[in-house]
Amino acid sequence: MKTGLIYTLGLCVLGLVNNVTSAVEIFVDRNVSSGTNDGTSWPTAYSNLADAVTDANSNGSSDNIRIRSGTYRPNFSLTITEPCVLTGEAGTTIKAGMRAHILFEVESTNVHFNNIVFDRGKSFVNGNESELRFHNCEFQNSSKLAVYARHCPVVELHDCLFAGNRGGLFAIYSGRVQVFDSQFLGNHSSSQGGGALHVDDCETLMVARSLFDWNVSDSRGGAIFVNRISPSLKRSAIIVDCVLQNNQASTGGGIHCLNCHLRVSNCTIIHNHASRQTGGIASHRYGEVAIENTILWGNRDESSTFLMLQQLNHLPTRLVHCCIEDPLGATSAWGRGVINQNPNLRSDGRLRVDSPCINAGDLFYYPHTSLDNPWLDIAGNDRLLGPEIDMGAFEKSLFEYTQMGSSW
Repeated sequence: MKTGLIYTLGLCVLGLVNNVTSAVEIFVDRNVSSGTNDGTSWPTAYSNLADAVTDANSNGSSDNIRIRSGTYRPNFSLTITEPCVLTGEAGTTIKAGMRAHILFEVESTNVHFNNIVFDRGKSFVNGNESELRFHNCEFQNSSKLAVYARHCPVVELHDCLFAGNRGGLFAIYSGRVQVFDSQFLGNHSSSQGGGALHVDDCETLMVARSLFDWNVSDSRGGAIFVNRISPSLKRSAIIVDCVLQNNQASTGGGIHCLNCHLRVSNCTIIHNHASRQTGGIASHRYGEVAIENTILWGNRDESSTFLMLQQLNHLPTRLVHCCIEDPLGATSAWGRGVINQNPNLRSDGRLRVDSPCINAGDLFYYPHTSLDNPWLDIAGNDRLLGPEIDMGAFEKSLFEYTQMGSSW
């Protein structure tokens, strides 16, 4: 009796192990027209994504869907209910068909999208109660939110591009939201805040080494709108080593923060515009704002007569080692190490060799313990090249660049 029980338990454990390790590779190639088309190899690959997703949903394992280069046009929304990784070869593009209002619906599972271009359609990915990860993906020309995450424990972006969408990443009621080494260019949000990034009622937010350029919100936060980041735990939304330039909104041309603790470190926030109030960083209601080693210059709005109020709508809780345009000439009253000198930037926000922001920061206020690659600036260069850290998203260059405004 006892031996039989042990044997039965052993079979159960073996079955669990087999289930855990039964992940398979599923192949998709739109050009395959012959063979068994069962998705088990390139010669017998599925010719459409819908069959691959159905296969992945059927076996309960964490499968790898490998997509051969080409353009795919699903005619209807694809729902993913089991964990999987979708990896495209170079040149893999997915466009939504006429009936695919949301390209991928991810329901209560974990999905990782890797090396895929999402181009044209309404919404690309809608995740609910799921872990969403995106690496080296591009989201272009969506007519609604490119990525929508609701009640998701994890939302991660690495090396992604959002360009020309009607709203970029929209995350609400979720857990950890992280954006690393990504670019948000020319996105436009109408009703909700955040032309590029909208994060509301989440536990943590980290945005690092990312570019926000020419994004527009018809309401608040031309680039970034943040609201209620774990208010009961008093955690901070952290934005570090980022460039926010040429963004527009009604209030908070660069960033609009509500009801949360915001920490902005080593950022370059320049030439943003608000039609009503605060071209740079607007913060309202409760919460503490810390701004460290950051450049705020050339931001404008249509209501403030003082330049300093166009950079910040009120004095932050902590303001140290920053370069801020026209703080009423009383830099010592604003905070330690605050200067009111032209930062002397090139068109892409890099420091010229004679910038007063070189070696003017303070390494103590650099949140390196929160970063994945803490000693790299936004361009991937060493974060500390001199006796002290520089202000802004870029560490000083050792030579003048010959190509002005070149991308990094």
